[in-house]
Amino acid sequence: MTKRRAALLLLAPLTAAAQEPPSLALRLEREGSGPVWLGQHVGITATLRTPIRFASSPLFPELAFQGRAIALPNGTTTPGSERVGAENWVVLQHTYDVFPAEAGLLAIAPVTMTVSVGTGEGDVSAARARSAPLALEVRLPPGTTDPARLVTSRSLHLTVAQEGDPARVPVGEAITRTVTLLAEDSSAMLLPPMPWAVPDGVRAYPDPPRLADRSDRGVLSATRIDRAAFVPQRPGRYELPGATLQWFEPHSGRMQVLAVPPLTVQAVAAAPGEVAVTAPGRRPWRVALGLAGGLTLAAALGWWLRRRQQRPTDPEAEAFGGLRRTCRAGDAPAAMAALLRWAALASPPGAPPIIARLAALAGVPALETEAAALASRRYGPGVPAAGWRGDALLRAARTARHALRRPAATGRHGTGRLPALNPGTEARPAPRVTLPGWAR
Repeated sequence: MTKRRAALLLLAPLTAAAQEPPSLALRLEREGSGPVWLGQHVGITATLRTPIRFASSPLFPELAFQGRAIALPNGTTTPGSERVGAENWVVLQHTYDVFPAEAGLLAIAPVTMTVSVGTGEGDVSAARARSAPLALEVRLPPGTTDPARLVTSRSLHLTVAQEGDPARVPVGEAITRTVTLLAEDSSAMLLPPMPWAVPDGVRAYPDPPRLADRSDRGVLSATRIDRAAFVPQRPGRYELPGATLQWFEPHSGRMQVLAVPPLTVQAVAAAPGEVAVTAPGRRPWRVALGLAGGLTLAAALGWWLRRRQQRPTDPEAEAFGGLRRTCRAGDAPAAMAALLRWAALASPPGAPPIIARLAALAGVPALETEAAALASRRYGPGVPAAGWRGDALLRAARTARHALRRPAATGRHGTGRLPALNPGTEARPAPRVTLPGWAR
């Protein structure tokens, strides 16, 4: 054997190794063990590993579910390393915060990522990895009576406050109730709303609910504040109904019932106002004083009404504006996120933000069809997101929005403005769901 041939034989394995694609592995797994309960916070970890190094910071994609679940955006990514056999691997772990929204099988589709990684020769090359699917069996906590009013969390605090004296409420004046829910290891979108039922003879004027999510060193906390003013229309004794919800603590398996107690209100006739007219023998200074007092009262009432009428910008309108912009731009990923945000805001209070249900409620089946086409474009295997046109989805969403907002003229959804203190036959407005800060 010649020296040249021997050298070629020695270099052949090195050349073949240099041409092999760089190694990359990806897996999905659930954090912790034990049963998964409806509404429970579940950590799903995507572990990406390579033997050399990551040449850039990869962007972990959103999870795609078969079954209903809420996944909070902006998960955490942590670098590290792990040893597999005799080899050390560089690792990136990304944690998703997932909350199952219905009992049964929750399937998470495989995740595919293409990442720039380092090679043994010091170069950078693109590597592709695909995880296996992940399935979770979601259980309904024992003793659940109404899944829509169930909170699954480590802790839950309920406080009820009121403004005004319920023992004496003049007709046309308001007494206000505020209900605050504070849950640990949960999301504000999962906290049930206060139904605000009223007896005949009393009108309710709810404020938009205030939702907030916070994360402190990896611990999630959620707050929901519902507030409503109740105005009696005629004298009498009324009972403002309360409400109950169930709280399930997943670690101990304990189920508790928290209650907002009913409130008894005694409405009395409003005191008759003094008539500001000139009567025989009445002194002019008293007439002037009465007029001045009336003007002062009118100015104070106008100031109070302006304060009550001030509302933040309409979140639903802002969300629809975002959907309109992303559809016109042909940005499929951003349009998918904008569509989900708008659906959450446009859905009736207490109803899950399911696009199929929203389309049925509006009587616009094209909304469900176009949303499914967008989801297939966004998450379907081998379907590029580029080239998507959002004109049809925008038309369907605009038609559905018009149909959903049509009852606002009769007060079904309201316009965010407080009606007159002593309304006649106007229907009361319903509260509108707002998104927490992370989703705005």
